[in-house]
Amino acid sequence: MYSPGSREPAAAGPAEDAPTPRPRPAPPPPFTIFPAPSRPTEPRHRRGLAAVGVAYQWVEVLLDRLVSAPLNPLYHSGTIAVFSLAVALVTGIYLFLFYRVGTEAAHRSIEDIMAQPLGIGALMRSLHRYSSDAALLAAARQPSIRAVVSLAAFAHPAAMMRRWLAGMHIPFWPLGAYILAYVQRVIGYRFDDIAPCATIAKLRCPTLIVHGLADATVPVAEARQIYAARTSEAVELLLVPGSHDDYGDLAQQVGLLGGFLDRAFR
Repeated sequence: MYSPGSREPAAAGPAEDAPTPRPRPAPPPPFTIFPAPSRPTEPRHRRGLAAVGVAYQWVEVLLDRLVSAPLNPLYHSGTIAVFSLAVALVTGIYLFLFYRVGTEAAHRSIEDIMAQPLGIGALMRSLHRYSSDAALLAAARQPSIRAVVSLAAFAHPAAMMRRWLAGMHIPFWPLGAYILAYVQRVIGYRFDDIAPCATIAKLRCPTLIVHGLADATVPVAEARQIYAARTSEAVELLLVPGSHDDYGDLAQQVGLLGGFLDRAFR
């Protein structure tokens, strides 16, 4: 009730909002002398493959500038074939540095290579040897390859595994069979489909199969087996005197190889 002389009460307004409390600052991180490194976003092997891919592209650019793009061999040979050639070239140069020519010196130098620490010599020999088989597989899948020279290739991985286990006095069953099954599962191909004695039937380009008559590591019978499975007259077999590592008169063999390449690139 309003009476004279009294002040009119102020109209009731909305209540003032309570002040919003400020967020507390986050506590500082604990002090560490050696902070943990951040985890990479990609696995190490993927980063390594990416680095190899970048290096390969630089090589392509360099060859483009040296011989021009139409003459760049990397554009006409297929990636796998070029990689096999690079492996054979690098390992061949490495082995050549330690190899000595001669009846006795050759075997002695091979023994010295195999005795190198950490198995480096044995690894180089294996890579150099099996790059020929990879080249046959690449040629069967890449029609643009003009010619193939295969040196001391085995006919089938299973036969090679049996010989290796027999030399180590290890039974093929179950260890050898398990290794073969595991490798086939990892690579996603059956050895019966990618073995040289099978892929040779798909080759149409000129192919020279070179093998030593006294080869004890890969018997010469395997070269004849690969040659017998051919379906093209462009496949040639060259049996030379010598073993797996010594091919006798190198000057004569180079002349035969040059004649094959002349016929292949006419």
